Amino acid sequence: MNTSVRLIYLDPGFKYPSSWLVYLHVMKWNHFRSFKEIRALLEVGKSDSRAMNRWWDGGEIPHWKVEDACGLKRNHLKYSFLEGWFPSPKPWECVSLEMRPRMRIRHCPQCIKFGYHSAVFFFEHITHCPWHREKLEYCKHCSDVLENDWRPRKGMATVSEQCEHLGVILDALPSAAIPEGFVSDEVAWCNEHRDWIQCAVGLIGHAAYEVLVQVPHDIFDRRVVVKFLADHLWPPDFAYKLDAKISMLKLPVSKLSWEIPYHHELHGGKMHSQKNAIRASQPQASPAEAATMAKSVRRYIFRRYLRLHRKCLARLSKVGLDQWHTFNLEGICPCVMAYLIAFSRYWGCSPFDFLHSKLSCAQSHAARFIKVGDTLKCENYLLMHNLLGDFYRHWSILRNYSQNDFETFLLSYRYDGDHFGVVPPMTYETALMYRQYFYWDVYLFMEDPACAHMASIPDCVKRRSVPLTVQLDEFLDSTLANNQNTLCAFHNPSNTNGRRCHI
Repeated sequence: MNTSVRLIYLDPGFKYPSSWLVYLHVMKWNHFRSFKEIRALLEVGKSDSRAMNRWWDGGEIPHWKVEDACGLKRNHLKYSFLEGWFPSPKPWECVSLEMRPRMRIRHCPQCIKFGYHSAVFFFEHITHCPWHREKLEYCKHCSDVLENDWRPRKGMATVSEQCEHLGVILDALPSAAIPEGFVSDEVAWCNEHRDWIQCAVGLIGHAAYEVLVQVPHDIFDRRVVVKFLADHLWPPDFAYKLDAKISMLKLPVSKLSWEIPYHHELHGGKMHSQKNAIRASQPQASPAEAATMAKSVRRYIFRRYLRLHRKCLARLSKVGLDQWHTFNLEGICPCVMAYLIAFSRYWGCSPFDFLHSKLSCAQSHAARFIKVGDTLKCENYLLMHNLLGDFYRHWSILRNYSQNDFETFLLSYRYDGDHFGVVPPMTYETALMYRQYFYWDVYLFMEDPACAHMASIPDCVKRRSVPLTVQLDEFLDSTLANNQNTLCAFHNPSNTNGRRCHI
């Protein structure tokens, strides 16, 4: 680093200002036209334009460089950057870190009056100011200010005219006095939230960043995982409206750790030879062992959940193959159907064939894959966890069908209308954005299976009084009946939001 660089920084008196606010203050007090000039002085990311999009987490602009340039003590600005709240990234996470979304600048209408923007406003799960209880308001001008070039000389004045927020921060508009006792309240709340974040990281690892920081994915309800964290740690000061008890299923992707030290080799020119050599050195499992393990998981689910749904199972077994495309979502048993769907797709047959098969699917599964050879034991463990996860996901979709906006829910060999197509109201799976890159554990948060099971018994008594199939119009009946890819189809007669169909 250029040790001759000295920047003027007047401490605003807040312990947790955001990095965005810090950089604006540095620009203001040093009369720089743009953030780009500060980056050049700090010798950060000169050749990488993407680095500019990650100014908030300290990954490309480490906070220690700012501290040294401003003559501040080490860790003075640690919690101004998101990186300070979470563990430092590991080498194999770098690709995933580049996928992190850009921070949105949201303001508390009261805090901004005296020129304050807190680092906790970076956390997307915080929707209201912890101190004023007012909703945080997004500002596009503030979100873009560090990424746009400023005009020479009049740059400061030009930017301050874009919105009142920037006008107050850059002293173009008068700021209000800091309320008495505000700083002490702010420090106390942020200290508690910081400790809560550390506990959350200890509980669900890297998934804490995705859940608490990133913009929530459209297909998930993040309240499920936030409530889980609040119930198992201690409730931080944010609201969630959810009465159900939440459970977590851990999908141990990190068990594939053999790939981590060899990431570059595996994805380089010698990928196949390197990968085969690495795999050969790992504990192996035969197809027969994998089939036996899957059979034990099937027995667990059957004895744990389906034992009290034998009437539902017997009712379903009487339905002929020609009617499996006419199921009524109001009349089917979600627990039984989720069981049939998950395991029939795993063993490569239709739910009807799985239900009526007189042979062991485990034996046929082993016979079909005997030519593939041995697989890694860690891969089999992951498959078993995913098998459990598929059962819980489909169970959630089917029992909460009334909350989903679809009239027809189709399962086929190519597409099963799963949680990528519809919104499972009580399910959240982490690492969805990192499917091709993640190397840490994945977590599935859901309604507590025990509570859901107890509620399903009286629910199924009502369902058995409803017709199991529906009458389709001639066109839809012909389309589904003659589609060889169709495994089964579910229809929601009570849907009044149009004829949306997940096929």
